[in-house]
Amino acid sequence: IVGRGLEPEPTTLTLGRVLGESQSGDLVRLTATLIDRVSATAGTTLLLQSGPRVFEAVLEGDEKTRAFADVEAGSRLGVTGVALIDMEAVRGPSVLVLLRSPGDVVVLDRPPWWTPARGSAIAGLLLAAAAVALLWGTTLRRRVRQQTGEIRSRLQEARDSEARYRALFDAAGDGILLLRNGAIIRHNDMAREIFRSHGSELTGKTLEDLSPVVQPDGRVSHETLQAHLEAVRGGEHLHLEWRHPRPDGTALDAEIGLSPVELSGDAHVQAIGRDITGRKATETELVRLAAAVEHADEDIVITDSKALILYVNPAFERITGYSREEVIGRNPRLLQSGEHDAAFYRGLWRTLGAGKIWRGRLRTRRKDGEIKLQDARISPITDRAGG
Repeated sequence: IVGRGLEPEPTTLTLGRVLGESQSGDLVRLTATLIDRVSATAGTTLLLQSGPRVFEAVLEGDEKTRAFADVEAGSRLGVTGVALIDMEAVRGPSVLVLLRSPGDVVVLDRPPWWTPARGSAIAGLLLAAAAVALLWGTTLRRRVRQQTGEIRSRLQEARDSEARYRALFDAAGDGILLLRNGAIIRHNDMAREIFRSHGSELTGKTLEDLSPVVQPDGRVSHETLQAHLEAVRGGEHLHLEWRHPRPDGTALDAEIGLSPVELSGDAHVQAIGRDITGRKATETELVRLAAAVEHADEDIVITDSKALILYVNPAFERITGYSREEVIGRNPRLLQSGEHDAAFYRGLWRTLGAGKIWRGRLRTRRKDGEIKLQDARISPITDRAGG
């Protein structure tokens, strides 16, 4: 029994008697054979046959879409519902039975499991399955051989790739640290050299272990490293400047590149470090020199090889009356007073051309026309190439 529903009427009617003896809207009970079942969002429709006639029984409601899912086609059913009779249908009188609940349908008899037609179908399926199994076995063996060869080839490529990586790793001119789960598992010779450490002093350490609590710019090492490593694990490539204390007490300023690396199927982080301690020291000295020049009491002028002014300090502006914007790109001759002859300037340039420092007294003219006598020192400045 699909459901309990209403108790059936004492008399079971055929579809012909319903059409002949009932009125539209009467509660009837029919015996019929299930032809098909259609479920939709609005409910379930049963297509039924009673004698030579076919009719539909409908159970409406969104929650009824799975009703009668276990009832097989060919089952004999007792169907109780409200009959809607249309005597003017194009193909003759028709009946639609409205069901009120799944219990309005009772399974009276199910179709036999074994029938000649079903037996023939099963035999055909078994023969087809045997043929497919034979074909699949041959194909499977071929695919296994092919995939085994591909796996061996990929393994060899991976071994070759890792061997090349190790060779480049060990021969690199920069220090390289390989990290797994945040800890150093491998390092090359250059890393030991720039850190001035033995291998045992690096292996197993984290970058935080090799860092001061606070970086020179005020960043907290722990928080900054955690954020950077998390970003690299997410696939990003990062570059930063970082300070590390060495075991000998000196500081290592390094330019660090962090990138994700996969080796043997495991995720790693590769840190490539370049020693920039000397460069940072030079930058610091340049900053100090620039500060000294900016705050000097004497006027300082820097020109290029064509004697065009590149820089003047604040003292120059105060002493000459010219602003920096007025003189940049111009020749210092704008300061000439006219009281020195050509021979004076030829001697000055001859000294500078020989790479020597010229010292002497110069009479210069301020912007307001005032002539000033100054003790001057002019030095030639060359780069490493002598230019």
